[in-house]
Amino acid sequence: MIIDELRSKGYEFTTLADLLGTTSGALMPVREGAYPIFDRITFSAAVTAKDAIVVIFWIVLCIGVVRSVAIILMASANRRKKTIEFDNDPKVAVIIPAYNEQDVIAKCIESVRACTYGNLEIIVVDDGSTDNTVAEVLKFKERNEVHLISQPNQGKWSALNRAIMMVDAEYVVCIDADTQIRQDAIDHLVKHFDDPTVGAVAGKIMVGNRVNLLTRLQAYEYATSQNIDRRAFDLINGILVVPGAIGAWRVEALEKVGMFCSETLTEDTDLTIQVNRAGYKVVYEKLARGYTEAPERVGQLLNQRLRWSLGMFQSAWKHKAAMRETRSIGLVSIPDMFVFGYLFPLLAPIADLFIAVLVYSHFSGSWTGDVGSPHDPSQTKFLWAYLTLPALEFLIAFFAISTDREESNWSLLLFPLQRVVYRPLLYFSVMRAILRALTGRLANWSSLKRQGRDYQLATHNL
Repeated sequence: MIIDELRSKGYEFTTLADLLGTTSGALMPVREGAYPIFDRITFSAAVTAKDAIVVIFWIVLCIGVVRSVAIILMASANRRKKTIEFDNDPKVAVIIPAYNEQDVIAKCIESVRACTYGNLEIIVVDDGSTDNTVAEVLKFKERNEVHLISQPNQGKWSALNRAIMMVDAEYVVCIDADTQIRQDAIDHLVKHFDDPTVGAVAGKIMVGNRVNLLTRLQAYEYATSQNIDRRAFDLINGILVVPGAIGAWRVEALEKVGMFCSETLTEDTDLTIQVNRAGYKVVYEKLARGYTEAPERVGQLLNQRLRWSLGMFQSAWKHKAAMRETRSIGLVSIPDMFVFGYLFPLLAPIADLFIAVLVYSHFSGSWTGDVGSPHDPSQTKFLWAYLTLPALEFLIAFFAISTDREESNWSLLLFPLQRVVYRPLLYFSVMRAILRALTGRLANWSSLKRQGRDYQLATHNL
């Protein structure tokens, strides 16, 4: 409009090259060589990276929302209660594998001896301990129900198998040496075996040593993630892990699938999938509670989760053929593990960084440097979309905590720290595990330095 108006008044328009009597090529020569190619590649890569980050953001958001909604719906729908009881108490063997557990093994045995279940024996398998574990167990030598088996160090899987092969019970309850169980825990576990199709029962793990912020964050994770996931996947017979801290097994099912093995670092996950694929049900019992000792230092937590992440990946890869079968564990649970256990932790930090850049841009101004200048409406859209996932996660946490009588609603105040501080630690552990898997460097079964705390007393004092 300006040009047309000025031309109507007699003004002329020309180029700098015409004015100087030369060519535009002489004034602005085209650069030859590698630099123009480098410029085109770098600018194209930058544009492609930006587009890829946006795609990753929406992928992370969508799969996160879908899973969160599914967990809420399945956990809410799973309200079944088992009231069936055996006419008589079948014999149950409680197996406790131990490696250098002198500080906790006595409390573990005492908690089992205090159980109300009437027909059980306790078998402690010392797996080549180099401390005073055996001496602590021998304090119970006058108790007829407590038995000790000693073997050279061969690993937890071997210790468990050694005991299982020697029992004459129909069912075994396997617990870790740092676990203390509630008096009615075994009663609640065993009642599920009234159904002959049930091969294993997962108990409810709770953190007993809530002595600092890190252990409280782990307790929050157990309540709002691990236990609620088991409750949800129980609905579709898709539980992936009967935890070593507290779980019950039908001996017949174990013998059918070959019992525990050394092929993975998480023998409990491997065996759970084996039992499920053999045609048995694996159920969750929230009233069978066991209190375990969580790592109290960041380094211990990272080492524990490295082994867990590696072992879960090994188990999922070992049973990848299950994804072609019609059972939920192959159609849903194993793909869920791959996506949310490994892919999601790799992509989520990219989405977080993308939002951090948008937030910075929002408060610092546009690229022109004008603070408070109009922004792209899509930025607001991204920010609101990003908040959808934390909102759903908080809803899951609220549901899990509010329906658990042993958890305080005040623990919901840990939600911001869980997302900002604790979750990146778990993501880091997953990344380490993937790197270890790619390089072939694995981890071993190791024993944390135990504190020997009274978990149940500590829980009552929360």
